[in-house]
Amino acid sequence: MKRAIDPEVLARHTGDRVAGNNLYRPWDIDHIHASRKIHCVRETAGYLYGSYTPKRVRYARGSRPELEWHVEVALKNARARAARAAELLRHVHRVVLHTMYVPPELHELGGTEEHILRRGFGYCNESARVLVTLAQIAGLPARLLFVRLRSGNRHVMAEILAGQKWGFFDPSFELCLPAGRNFASALDVQRSKRLQERLDRLAAENRKYKETLGKRGTPYSEYFHAFALLNYSLEEFSYGVVRPDGARK
Repeated sequence: MKRAIDPEVLARHTGDRVAGNNLYRPWDIDHIHASRKIHCVRETAGYLYGSYTPKRVRYARGSRPELEWHVEVALKNARARAARAAELLRHVHRVVLHTMYVPPELHELGGTEEHILRRGFGYCNESARVLVTLAQIAGLPARLLFVRLRSGNRHVMAEILAGQKWGFFDPSFELCLPAGRNFASALDVQRSKRLQERLDRLAAENRKYKETLGKRGTPYSEYFHAFALLNYSLEEFSYGVVRPDGARK
């Protein structure tokens, strides 16, 4: 795939309007995602699946010990890169309950990945950044994946370079799609009817998906109708939350 991209082309496909019901504050990392994510279209696909995300993770061991502990617990029996990604997905799904299972009066927004793990629940975008962060600490390049149905409904997952190629991982439902020695990426699913059918069969057997979003009758693969990607690097966002000087949490 093409690895370079015209800056003007990139600018046309970067950013998105923040949803009207967005409750995050302008300085929260979950809010600024909308202004930075890059939509995957014909003009940007080669760049996004080429040089966009660094293949080498920069992380100073010991700088986020609480997250390192979670990585150690999740990967105690995993060795291969693909197995490590799947175990991290399983771990985050288990320890970060989706807010749809939590009474509304207990809901919280934002916070560092450490805070999300301590409280034990989060929205899809929050569990996704926990997974992306843990994957990078484990040495696996990872980024945020924003998917959108034709109806406009949105969801957030992760993409991890688990083998030789990118694969999507959805911590809200513990869903991913093995493809040989690798995993299917969002682009793979979007372009392949065969993979869409496989994914929909897999989702149809997923208890949490059937109990929640699956009740609407929309095939899970339709989430890949349109998507965007965003690098969420440990180096740039070292504490998970960005706020201006003097702003209160």
